[in-house]
Amino acid sequence: MTKEKAFVFDTNFILQYKDLVEVVSILEKEFSVYVPQVSIEERLSQHYVDLRERYGELEGFQKKHEDIARIELTKTFDEKYKTLKNAVNKKYTDLFQKKIIPFTKDAVTFEAIWDRVHKKEPPFRTAKGASDKGFKDALLWLSIIRFFKESGEGEVVFLTNDNNFLDNATMLEQEFKNATKKEISIKNNKHYEFVIGKSEEVSVAPVVRPIANVQELRKKIVNTIENICNVIAYSSNGFINYEDEKAFILREKISEAQMEKVLGELHEIVTANYLHQEIDADRIFHKHESIEGHHAIPIENLEAVVELYNEVKTKMPDYLAQFLTVAADIFNRNYEEISYFNADEGYFDDDGELPF
Repeated sequence: MTKEKAFVFDTNFILQYKDLVEVVSILEKEFSVYVPQVSIEERLSQHYVDLRERYGELEGFQKKHEDIARIELTKTFDEKYKTLKNAVNKKYTDLFQKKIIPFTKDAVTFEAIWDRVHKKEPPFRTAKGASDKGFKDALLWLSIIRFFKESGEGEVVFLTNDNNFLDNATMLEQEFKNATKKEISIKNNKHYEFVIGKSEEVSVAPVVRPIANVQELRKKIVNTIENICNVIAYSSNGFINYEDEKAFILREKISEAQMEKVLGELHEIVTANYLHQEIDADRIFHKHESIEGHHAIPIENLEAVVELYNEVKTKMPDYLAQFLTVAADIFNRNYEEISYFNADEGYFDDDGELPF
């Protein structure tokens, strides 16, 4: 019988539940059980450090007592670690067989990770003073997305005690869904005990941190987003119109997910036009057929949106969903339904006969 759900472990799960043979034997009755290669490599790194410390202790003991004793190694450090590494890899291969999620070391993967570093996107965001840890988390996360995008089950449970994942679970789950068209649930390691019936599921309400000067933030969001939706327009004789005009028209209202995509693209657009004073709206939104550009938008207005979006993502992640809803509502004020003119019958909509 083909299993429809996948279970994936983070490295800290392996450390917490050491008898992986028992864990897999229990779970594989209902799930396909996977381990990321990144987690295996991290465990090998931990073994390496532990073994190096043991050999270091021997060297220190020998130096301290060299006048009365001599320590003779049966194996050098390199020989011992090679044997250990082969044994550990074999244990994982025997247990998980083809259910080891690989990772690639190509330039595309490195560029994707570096992009997350630059934008302070999770799991880098909360890795305080631990850039190496953030790097491993990002590599693990991207390997999971790539694997399940190309193969695997339609529903995934990812277990971890890493706050870099848990604190940003909603955002990461949405990213996974957008990339793979599949579902993932990011859970604390203790969820395993609930799954096997040893405990009840404990629902922890997310902590929503209050915002200082929230009134100012609300005004800032409205003004910043409106400044790219409506612009000061000039008449043919060069005089300023007394009313702002729409920089673009929406032919379909956009969702929060589409709003996030639009905002995510702005950074690249601003960077590519850094020395321009303004950018035509049809160039900015050329990837979106439902957005019809009418006027140029000042680049400083676009830069302000990029800055605000990154600020909310990095400093107020609990409010990102609300921010996208507000931004989408403001954008949707530029929605206009298409109407066509008929000389005999006046205006009619898409249900009527369309002109050539």
